[in-house]
Amino acid sequence: MDIGFVAGLAGGRQEVGRSTVRPCVHGRQGVVTCVLSKEGKTGKVRLNLDDSASDVKSPNNVKGPSSPKRVARPLGQEYEDFARKLCREGRIEEARGIFYSAVVEEGDISSVLRPWAWMEYRQRRMETARGLFQRAVDCGSPEEAAAAWCAWGLAEQREGHLSTAAEYFRNGMRADCTHVPLFAAFATFEGKHGSKELARALFQRGTALAPECARLAMAWAHFEAADGNDDRARAIYNRAAFMCPEDSGIVLAWSKFEAEMRNFREARRILHELHAKDPECFKALHALAKLETSARQYDRARDMYRRCLKCTSLVNENIAPVYQAWALMEKKAGNLDEARHLFKRGLEHDPKHVYIWQAWGLLEYTQKSYEKARELFRKGIESDPLSAPTYQAWALLESKLGNEEEAAELFEKATNAQPSHAQSWQAWALFECKRGNTCRAKSFFERALVSDPSSGPTWQAWAQMELRNSGFEEAEKVLSRALEHCPHNSAIKAQLANLSSERK
Repeated sequence: MDIGFVAGLAGGRQEVGRSTVRPCVHGRQGVVTCVLSKEGKTGKVRLNLDDSASDVKSPNNVKGPSSPKRVARPLGQEYEDFARKLCREGRIEEARGIFYSAVVEEGDISSVLRPWAWMEYRQRRMETARGLFQRAVDCGSPEEAAAAWCAWGLAEQREGHLSTAAEYFRNGMRADCTHVPLFAAFATFEGKHGSKELARALFQRGTALAPECARLAMAWAHFEAADGNDDRARAIYNRAAFMCPEDSGIVLAWSKFEAEMRNFREARRILHELHAKDPECFKALHALAKLETSARQYDRARDMYRRCLKCTSLVNENIAPVYQAWALMEKKAGNLDEARHLFKRGLEHDPKHVYIWQAWGLLEYTQKSYEKARELFRKGIESDPLSAPTYQAWALLESKLGNEEEAAELFEKATNAQPSHAQSWQAWALFECKRGNTCRAKSFFERALVSDPSSGPTWQAWAQMELRNSGFEEAEKVLSRALEHCPHNSAIKAQLANLSSERK
């Protein structure tokens, strides 16, 4: 994607018609000076919002949903909030009815159509979702149209339709070039799939518009960390924590970053400061417990989990994840019966918590209790039929037992349930590789890398397959491509160096 598209954003929102967004050409171009390299060099990047057609492109002949069963509007509550609550509880048909009632009684409302579209996307009803996204764009204000384009772009990105996603993010910018969440989404997309310079320019422009936007700051810091710019990431976290002192999410993300850098002392300091500021912040205690688990300080971790469960701020929907994390800590410490007990306690609080079913199933799998593991995976899928990680874990079990047809079916269900789940594509690729289906495996490696192009293990596994089947040259090609996406990955560099030395 051309770097000239976004960094010089200027001007305001554009008028939105019923079927197209017609941006004004005047006042839409400009130049902004921004940091373009980790050495600190500056450069000027030109924006041209009208580098394609002046009208926003949108798919043709996309129809809206058929009319589902009507559900009475709950008195005193907003449609959207109530429908979201129903979605969280898994009451999809009721939520669908609430959205439909809102549109029937109030007409098309972009802020209602957009979450309805996202719900339908999550339920794998893509054509219905696309029709709703289009209606949300058509009927909304410039800001609402930008939000709809942003959500639609994210959906298409997760489906692997990268060029479509890029076009929709651009459409959102044409509708309203001040919509800050769009900067975070578009910049993250470019950082993964396009131009890192453009991503950085988007982050800078978004931050200039909304210096106190925590979501944007965390996305930018994550991008810089992934690009190997640890000091820059740390500076962004530090600035964001200063600008948004009441947002615990920034501090939690910062401490996680430091832990990933193996700076456990600094990570502890950050979390203890947060806990001292708010002793009832269960998230700080939860994060401290996970940090101590990473450092193999299991007694400290247990103490943190116990204190976490006593916090008055811990609401019911957050209790199960605490038990799950504690159980995983006990599993890591070798206390398997205690882990099973904690998984059970978590499910007593939330029987639909799919990740507890999955984690417990994996524990039984590692202990060769295959029937028990299969039963737990099945219950997990019953609680959430769209859980790709659970399908994947179950598929690995069936593959281990030699049930290849069942495994292949489960891998397919995993990728259908969540096309953006790179781990499922990678696991399926390895499964097909073992079966001798190298062409099929290659296509699945490619699809995994559409979702996560910086996944080092995926590149390495693909290179290993090419080495076995095609020789050094093809393996080196794969690893050379890998370094374009993850230039700081030492494991890939070492693998490529070993290949080169073996050839000699």
